[in-house]
Amino acid sequence: MIRKIKEFTGLPVEIHAHNFFGFGTADALAGVCAGAEVVHAAVNGLGEGAGNTALEEIALDLKIMLGIDLGVNYSKTYYLCKLVEELSHVKLQSTKPLVGDRVFTTESGIAVSRLLKMQEKKMPLVPYSDSLVPEFIGRKKEIMIGKKSGRASIEYKLRQLGLPIPPPKKQQELLDAVKDHSIKNKTDVSDDLFRSITNRFIL
Repeated sequence: MIRKIKEFTGLPVEIHAHNFFGFGTADALAGVCAGAEVVHAAVNGLGEGAGNTALEEIALDLKIMLGIDLGVNYSKTYYLCKLVEELSHVKLQSTKPLVGDRVFTTESGIAVSRLLKMQEKKMPLVPYSDSLVPEFIGRKKEIMIGKKSGRASIEYKLRQLGLPIPPPKKQQELLDAVKDHSIKNKTDVSDDLFRSITNRFIL
């Protein structure tokens, strides 16, 4: 439609997409690919009904996927979205792309092991684009402890919290206790709870 409108009028075109079916950002991106010069967007996708194209999503998509740099400070993305969350009183979904609390959190033991090995060898975490690392948008990678954790996760969390590293057998006991608690309570294990479990089973 945008392509035909541009052919018919010869005028610049703006795209205003809603997110009712979850296509707000995808529609806006497709619109730009078809020749739209302006995208209507809102931070956190705020808008009537299901909301509009999320500014943070389309800005990152344009840069990473199409190589269109808007000249904004991308490292302030997360700060901006959290500020708007606070001012608007509209809570961000924990899995919201880019800025949700759990987006850059890894629990899977295999994934954590791979991540730590890549960091140790100074390998790029995202080979095809440095723009997708959490720091690019003002975030950081976090490792969650829970039912899917492995030994690498336990050792990482112990080091992160400055706790002593026990021998392998004790680490396995700690891991089993963490998994058991996570499964029974259907939740991940917070740092404070991890300390408590560590004191109970290791020290």
